[in-house]
Amino acid sequence: MNMTKIYPIIQEHYFSILFPDSEEVLDKYKKIIEKELVHKGEILRYQIMKQAIKDFSNVSTNKGQIAELMIFTVECGVDFTLSYGDIDDEKSGGFGDGMMELYSDYLGYLEEEDPK
Repeated sequence: MNMTKIYPIIQEHYFSILFPDSEEVLDKYKKIIEKELVHKGEILRYQIMKQAIKDFSNVSTNKGQIAELMIFTVECGVDFTLSYGDIDDEKSGGFGDGMMELYSDYLGYLEEEDPK
């Protein structure tokens, strides 16, 4: 119990094991990703979004939710691009390339894991 108080990620992991279909933890990570895409005019931190996916993959046992977070990130990136126009990769830290890489990772994940 003390470990879960000190390290919230452990609490998230056990919560995901006990309630694999709950979207509470998934929603937390979706909010992290959404937050990175509301900074118009600032450098988009693709690495933060990628780290959120990695962190969620470490705490969740629900393969379908992991895939959902991956495609959610890509969809948010597409929405951002549609709202603000093409993104200059020089200023965005490789945002466009990162979104294409993430989509490729998503397709590979689906092929490898076959989430239900």
